[in-house]
Amino acid sequence: MKIAIVFLLVSLNCCLGTVPADKKDVPNAPVPKEPQPVPKPVPKVPQEEPRPVPKVPQQNPQPVPKVPQPVPQPGPNAPQPVSKIACLVTLLKNDAPLLLEKLGTLLCNYKVAQQEQNIALFMDFLNQVNSVLKKVGCSLNNIIGRKVVITSQNAEQLADQVAIVLFQFVEDIISRVMKILEDLPIIRDFVNDVPLTQDLRNVACGVMEHVIAKVTKILVLVADITGGLTKIIEGL
Repeated sequence: MKIAIVFLLVSLNCCLGTVPADKKDVPNAPVPKEPQPVPKPVPKVPQEEPRPVPKVPQQNPQPVPKVPQPVPQPGPNAPQPVSKIACLVTLLKNDAPLLLEKLGTLLCNYKVAQQEQNIALFMDFLNQVNSVLKKVGCSLNNIIGRKVVITSQNAEQLADQVAIVLFQFVEDIISRVMKILEDLPIIRDFVNDVPLTQDLRNVACGVMEHVIAKVTKILVLVADITGGLTKIIEGL
């Protein structure tokens, strides 16, 4: 068996022959490389700088006109605010002599506060006036014409406003008394020693109290003679 295999190999070697020595391990010839063209630089196109976009001026928004709202009117049954004169006249009807004397005292207190520029005295004057007004259901709001809150910052200003109203009211009473005296000579002779036609704002407290005391007595006499203070109150 071995002899047969050896014989077969020898036969194949004779038939195929051997590879020539010059063809063994002959390196392949290098393929020449074709030169590659050098890429030319692309010229840069100058870029234009972006131009600023012009700003369109913005118009300021126009304010929307406010439509005036109608002021609500009180209904026919709504209580109407009491005027300052109505409050004082009601006080006069209730107690004329004492009211006049009380107003004289209050106005003297105001004069003292004004001379001393004392805020505490201004506030005390306002509180006393308010207490008197409460007797007929009124307050400083009725005298000044708006709702007020007394503070140390506004006490003097409010006191000035209230004093103007009270001075005017007392002078109006004196004016009515003077007209009545023209028809009642007996009473006129009773007060000849006292000049009633004075500006109470510019007289001393003593003079004002004396004038008011005389007017108070006249009111009592007028009430006794005419049966009341109707003539005086009608002219206020």
